[in-house]
Amino acid sequence: MGGARDELRLYIGYDQQSANPITAENYPDRLLDHYATPEDPLDAGRRQRILARYPLSDPRRAPETLGSVISHYNPQVGINNCLYWHTASALRRRIGMPIYGFEFNDPKALVLGVGIAATPDPQMEFAAVHSSVLNYLFPHLSNTSRIDAPDLLLQSQPLALQMQQIVASFTSRGVPTAAGLPPWPVFHNNNSVMLLSPGQSGPYNAEAYHGCSFWKEIFPGRLT
Repeated sequence: MGGARDELRLYIGYDQQSANPITAENYPDRLLDHYATPEDPLDAGRRQRILARYPLSDPRRAPETLGSVISHYNPQVGINNCLYWHTASALRRRIGMPIYGFEFNDPKALVLGVGIAATPDPQMEFAAVHSSVLNYLFPHLSNTSRIDAPDLLLQSQPLALQMQQIVASFTSRGVPTAAGLPPWPVFHNNNSVMLLSPGQSGPYNAEAYHGCSFWKEIFPGRLT
């Protein structure tokens, strides 16, 4: 159970190609657009808490910052890390099956030509976004029928080999393992999500990193 650290930066890339890109000036409004809905427009207090917790510290990185924040949690799209964590917790409680949590985090993952067209280039840093894992498991697999994704960077190839071994071992034996990978604990909330990073893979506290307790307070009832 899991996904990529910066899942939704991929879709911010599409925004950056539009007539209304994310900038330092519109960052607060564009961020809150992902949390206020017609059913729950958010009161002023919750709006201020979100902006205070996730200020724009670098004006040059407005799209990257927004993409990372909404990848922690947002109520409008089902691919976000607190929802992965919450779902794994719920399944563990309710069905009692062993669950293994993971988070893909290669900051140098290739995105242009894999999850989004190579041109036009939105001129932003993507990192580990939704679908960037595709050609770690299936070389040259892209989001098109051409199977024309670029070669992985040399520094990413050992992680790709590990991830292929993880899938093979889980499929055949029900336990994810790979050469050089630390023992993978069964999911039990804290410190049991396997962070998959080049040369630095290991269990970590995904709930704390993504601020899921904060988001539970902002959206009571959604992540209980």
